[in-house]
Amino acid sequence: LRKLQDRVDLHKIPVASAHDALDEVSAARHWVNVAVASDEYGPEDIVAIANLFASYLTTSFDLDEDPGTRWASDCGCVCVCCRHVEQLPHLRPKKLGPADKARAHRMMLGVLRARSLESGHELSDDEAEAFAADAELAESIALVAYCEQLLRRLEGERGEPAVLALWRKFAWTKTGAPKSGFRLDVAGVLEAERRVVARIASRG
Repeated sequence: LRKLQDRVDLHKIPVASAHDALDEVSAARHWVNVAVASDEYGPEDIVAIANLFASYLTTSFDLDEDPGTRWASDCGCVCVCCRHVEQLPHLRPKKLGPADKARAHRMMLGVLRARSLESGHELSDDEAEAFAADAELAESIALVAYCEQLLRRLEGERGEPAVLALWRKFAWTKTGAPKSGFRLDVAGVLEAERRVVARIASRG
């Protein structure tokens, strides 16, 4: 996103100049190809990154309703992806509502129920709610739920603001700020999965 913003700001690329009213993922693929080096990723990687990029723009940001400029493009493309790229300086972190947070909570409960069934230690609704309310374990549950959604988004699902609510449960501090130096990696995800499964197995 930063690479793309730099190039747009420097007028090295015109916004929406390469296509006309494409779907969001196709438009995102164009912008990913613009922003990254051609030899940096393979074709399958570009598709996955484009899927995620399109989802990232719409699940994590809102467009400023009054940015002081009128959106326009040479080709007339008005897809959501191009509108977000055009207004990069005016993107604001998405404001999450109660419905988004409730949806994220249900995703976490879904993870608990699925893992409990897989392990043969089925949880009651009350037990699942208690696990999700445990501040330390909740971070691990949210991380696992987020990564399940991440895999779907890489395959082309659009995603929803609830995934941002999940992200903020483990990548942000309790005071509401991003954790310094936090990076999502495979080792951290596997450890979160291990904690969740171990806690389910040891209950009682």
